[in-house]
Amino acid sequence: QRGECCSIDHSAKLAIPIMVAKSDGAINQLCQPGKKRRRAITRGQDEESQKASSSRRVTHSSVRSDGGEESFKWILSKRQFTDDATKQVIDGRHCIWSRRRQRIGEFDEFWTKSGKSWEDLTTVKDPETVISNFIAQQISVHATNANSNACRTAVGMLFRIQGFHEERINGFALKQIMKKTSCNYKEEEKGRTNLQVRNPSEAHTGKS
Repeated sequence: QRGECCSIDHSAKLAIPIMVAKSDGAINQLCQPGKKRRRAITRGQDEESQKASSSRRVTHSSVRSDGGEESFKWILSKRQFTDDATKQVIDGRHCIWSRRRQRIGEFDEFWTKSGKSWEDLTTVKDPETVISNFIAQQISVHATNANSNACRTAVGMLFRIQGFHEERINGFALKQIMKKTSCNYKEEEKGRTNLQVRNPSEAHTGKS
């Protein structure tokens, strides 16, 4: 009997770890879906955050574009252009109008933040100074050379449609500012090219 008891006790002791092991495995299996759900939720939240950020950028760009178009149309209306005539002016530049009106929208933000109104824009006597100040502000926030050129062209349109001659818009001082941005851009491109020739792997990783 003692031997039987020992045998029973021994098997019982062995059974306990087996049950615990099985229980642990079951718990892990039960917990795993929860972890997967949490990962899925986190991934979904990240995707939603990225979509929201992208949506805000698109919205801001759209607001700028709309503001730029309103400014352009308003100036033409002050010169007594009819709606049909204004539409024809815009249609004449349709292929690049979407980019132009966004740049004009950027200028509109700059202009209004300095305490000026659209009405003030029609009383400007020195458009070159206005454009130069705007471009300088763009450069100070690290605008690219291409963006600076696009802004100069777009804002220049606001003064061309008011009847200003080209020399009043794109004078010597503004050309010097644009020349500097062009030189800086060429130096950066030359530096990148030299780095690629010297060590392509470092140029690729951005190391010097």
